[in-house]
Amino acid sequence: MYKIPRKDEVGEAVLEVLRNYKEVASQAILHSLVLDKLRKENQFFKISPERVRKVAADLEGVKIFVEKRKSSREAKKCFICGEKMVWVEGRSLLGESTKTGKRCPRCGFRIDRPGLEPRRYVFYLRQHVRN
Repeated sequence: MYKIPRKDEVGEAVLEVLRNYKEVASQAILHSLVLDKLRKENQFFKISPERVRKVAADLEGVKIFVEKRKSSREAKKCFICGEKMVWVEGRSLLGESTKTGKRCPRCGFRIDRPGLEPRRYVFYLRQHVRN
């Protein structure tokens, strides 16, 4: 028997892990650290690495950097949150409209060339500015 944790429980665990480690260099490592934190509350909790990444992307205090590699396929969905990507258009020197890359309308992730895919996710805790 297993239990799925609520989104707020996962978010608290992600923030606690990032407060302890400041930077986590892969999605798999973040998943195992968050799962360990969650299982201290309930030993039957289960969660996928993709859900940990998507919950982390929705948190205000978390920044996700994506290292990319070449690929033969074009990105249709965002690599961070899963939302449909939209084309970013620019103008050439002659005033013609050209497609320069893709952008996620939900999380703001940008990709410059269509032939790239994620190699590794790096998670950071954002520094808050104090007055």
